[in-house]
Amino acid sequence: IAESPPPRPAAPLTRETAADGSQGSSSHLASRAGRLAAIKATYVTPGLTHLERIRRLLAALDAMSPDELLDARREFEDLAEQGYSVNYEVNFVYWKLGEALGGRALEAITPSDTDGSTTEGLTRAMAAWATKEPANAVAWFNQLPDGKFRDEMSFWVVDGLCQRDPAEGA
Repeated sequence: IAESPPPRPAAPLTRETAADGSQGSSSHLASRAGRLAAIKATYVTPGLTHLERIRRLLAALDAMSPDELLDARREFEDLAEQGYSVNYEVNFVYWKLGEALGGRALEAITPSDTDGSTTEGLTRAMAAWATKEPANAVAWFNQLPDGKFRDEMSFWVVDGLCQRDPAEGA
């Protein structure tokens, strides 16, 4: 793991909006930036146990809107580019995206290769969507053309259904 300068104190992980309820106000943008900085600071803060990092990450993700989840995904991509190993943690972001956006999350996450291979993020979002909205996820899946992408996604649809109800995935 690459060394980094000591992080600034993390902002609170609470969800705030402007007094008028708008999402585009400067106070909202500041709180949004604060939540994203808090995730990054939590990850790079030395001395935290892995379990404590995950607890803090899950608390932060639960407070985020879908747009903020997409921003969090980019934050983890930045951490990975800096040499941090974040594969485990970013899967929670993809799961939350699948829960929050369903099929729209799959549009935001593209296959990794031109041959139609899936990415881990895409599969996590699919499983989360199948867990939360099984009928919609299965209907989307049933419309996929035959091929490698459909074959790979079939496992994750079943995985999500089994997490909801093991008998459903059988």
